[in-house]
Amino acid sequence: MRKIFLFLIVFSFFSLAGSQALAAPLEITTKNLPDAIVGTGYDQQLQATGGDGQYTWSKKSGTLPPGLILYPDGLIRGTLEKESAGKKYTFEVLLADKSSPQPASKEFPIFVAVTQLEIINPAGDPGVVPSGTVGEPYPGFTFIALGGIPPYTWYDDWKMLPGLGFNLDPATGELSGVPLKSGPYSFMVKVKGDPIIEGGKNIGYKTTRINIKSVPFEITTASPLSPGQKDSPYTATISAHGGTPPYVWSLVAGSLPLGLLPSSNNLYQGIISGTPTKVTEGDPPTFTIMVEDAGAEGTKLTKPFSILIEGSCQCSDGTACGACKAGSPPLYCDGAKKTLIENPVCANGGQIGGVPSGEIPKGKLEVDWPNSPRGTVLTGKSLTNLIQYLYEWGIGLGGFAAFIALIIAGFQYLTSVGNAGKMKDAMDRIKSAGLGLVLLFGSFLILNIINPQLTELKIPTTPSGSGGLNSILPVEVKSSDNTCTGATLYSGINYDQSKKYTPDIGLKETSFSPKREIGSVIMKGNCQLILYQLSSCTETADSGSTPLAGNTPNVGLASGGVTLFGCAKLNDLSFKLAP
Repeated sequence: MRKIFLFLIVFSFFSLAGSQALAAPLEITTKNLPDAIVGTGYDQQLQATGGDGQYTWSKKSGTLPPGLILYPDGLIRGTLEKESAGKKYTFEVLLADKSSPQPASKEFPIFVAVTQLEIINPAGDPGVVPSGTVGEPYPGFTFIALGGIPPYTWYDDWKMLPGLGFNLDPATGELSGVPLKSGPYSFMVKVKGDPIIEGGKNIGYKTTRINIKSVPFEITTASPLSPGQKDSPYTATISAHGGTPPYVWSLVAGSLPLGLLPSSNNLYQGIISGTPTKVTEGDPPTFTIMVEDAGAEGTKLTKPFSILIEGSCQCSDGTACGACKAGSPPLYCDGAKKTLIENPVCANGGQIGGVPSGEIPKGKLEVDWPNSPRGTVLTGKSLTNLIQYLYEWGIGLGGFAAFIALIIAGFQYLTSVGNAGKMKDAMDRIKSAGLGLVLLFGSFLILNIINPQLTELKIPTTPSGSGGLNSILPVEVKSSDNTCTGATLYSGINYDQSKKYTPDIGLKETSFSPKREIGSVIMKGNCQLILYQLSSCTETADSGSTPLAGNTPNVGLASGGVTLFGCAKLNDLSFKLAP
């Protein structure tokens, strides 16, 4: 009886344990969550014990930091947004499974921190940036910011850089400019993060040293300057270094070729630009350029230069250089001497570069080539003739080779009776040769059916008549509503209102004395404006004209985009037909 009673007690105990007593309650074992850093990724897994292990996590109350998400598997992941910087967020999580009657919950705080903003010098030495040279553009150098909250704003905190000729880009941290003074200098650079949060961690400082080297004050551009060509735009740059920039450039002796004018580029380089109007005869004359620095005593340097203005590539009779001229003997326009010379390569008729347009030079073939299988003769008349000649020979030789291969393979087959291997090889050759012939002549036949001109290497033509192209007949054009009524002239570029000429010019010749400069034009209607260097709207060999159509913000190359003129003529380009 005792044994039966003991068995019932043990059985009841294990039944109770299997159902509920042995199922441990749910418990969240994660003690706390680490701080997050704004702008960086966050990845933390919540841990728990008890229940059946099939957990489902959710947020019960509170607020997660912006950018973070609690997933059902208990993973908290995301990237912290800058709006959360410096704030503490508290939220309660809920844990449940299918077997536990009571879910578990726990409250967690997360503080969103900001790392210290610091300035990195990528040049190697943290306290020194690359050196520069007085009067020469400083090679681009950019500081790097780490930490804080982007975007960053950069400052020259000591305000020394402008005095040295430097600029610190507030958006990128790039140091650039043209050094004005030599010597070693120290300056402080400051960077601030997004003002969404204030504090020392969102500001960085760095004291930096730079060495500016001095060089002798000299004009570095060699003479002569690059040659120009008559009636073609020309620009040459004259540079200097050393001394105390900025520099002032001027022409002090001699004269520039007609059509060219001196100017300056950002007060550091001298510019000679314009459109030459006269060819240099003999040795080019010299002119003297002077540069003066901005030092206390104003050091001045001079240097002679010359510019050769060449004629356009054209012979005296108007024949273009590199072209043949019809006649006997055949003549050729030499580009170097600008004269016609005898050239046996030239033939009577229009030719380009000593070779008739589209033709093969005669006399180059040293043998008489046989006619092609289709009768084409290699005459050297054109490149098309040569391609057609090779094409027809290729077709012929390919077909002949395949035919010979077919005969040889057939002979091998007939003589290999009793040898199965040789018979198979011969049969394979017969099949290959036959397939080659079928492909060769099949392709030719298909092209010939589509258009016989394709097999003759000719461009298909369109027959005249009703199926061809129709003549373009005149059509009635209404009187234009865009009639030219006048033009507004500005002495400065980009329509500078402070440099506007009044009154506007109309549809007539307008002379100006003395000559004036024009930098930009606004047309009123469909107009053409012609600017003449003379005051009588007349173009001569020594003075040109500048035609303009449409609104033009920059009309010339000389003096920073202006043109010197003495007479202006406005024409109406609109249609004016009888109603």
